[in-house]
Amino acid sequence: MKPFILSTALACSLAAPAFAGDTTLWFRQPARQWHDALPVGNGRLGAMVFGTPDKERIALNEDTLWSGAPKDWNNPKARDVLPKVRKAIFDGNYREADALCKQMQGPYNQSYQPLGNLWLAFEGDGEAAGYRRELDLDGAVAAVRFTRGDATFTRACFASHPDRVIVVRLTCSKPGRLTFTATLDSPLRHAVRPAGTDRLVMIGKCPKHVNPSYLRGSKTPVVYDDPNGEGMTFEVDLKALADGGKVTAGANGLRVAGADSVTLLVSADTSFNGY
Repeated sequence: MKPFILSTALACSLAAPAFAGDTTLWFRQPARQWHDALPVGNGRLGAMVFGTPDKERIALNEDTLWSGAPKDWNNPKARDVLPKVRKAIFDGNYREADALCKQMQGPYNQSYQPLGNLWLAFEGDGEAAGYRRELDLDGAVAAVRFTRGDATFTRACFASHPDRVIVVRLTCSKPGRLTFTATLDSPLRHAVRPAGTDRLVMIGKCPKHVNPSYLRGSKTPVVYDDPNGEGMTFEVDLKALADGGKVTAGANGLRVAGADSVTLLVSADTSFNGY
């Protein structure tokens, strides 16, 4: 059933990608920073598409990926401090009351973590011309289009909710012109390995503690545990489906050579258990 759903979604979303419309945001240059990239997501997985012609970056996240581990967040001393806070307020000692309130607080909350990046390094001669990237708000598709020589290259990215994947569809107006290497990385501790001939798997681990961004001056703002200790684990899977050409997976990434079109599927999961 899932292959049918995915193929239907691909047909509906990518058969004729729109490059105009009242609900389309469009740009004439790639994103330089994360907040300039174009977002797609399905409520669980998210992707930010930068749209660089030669080396595409798609920043990934997953909604349950946080630092920390299950623990009791209650402060057992808070009840004892409460009468002191009340007395300070009634006495008009508001500065003292504020300081006492901080003794009632629990530990700092943990920090949301970035999942990683999908990189696409393309091979080809000549400068990109006629560049355009867009976000179709009606179709929830982020697209990039440009010409190089006599060929037009198009990329479209969307998130499938039923299939729980990020989909990247790459096409070219000339057959056999798609050649690139796909890699995965993460700012978190991770390792990447090939799986079969057409897949990459990235396995990683979050810190057991990350100080909030507003807390300055700590010598150890990020703390990792040993591999089997505290800290959420995660996995990202990348699969390439090529029309024509050849796909190989190795230590340097997932290489696609001489393809007519390519569909990349990105899935991810974490060890989040509901705490």
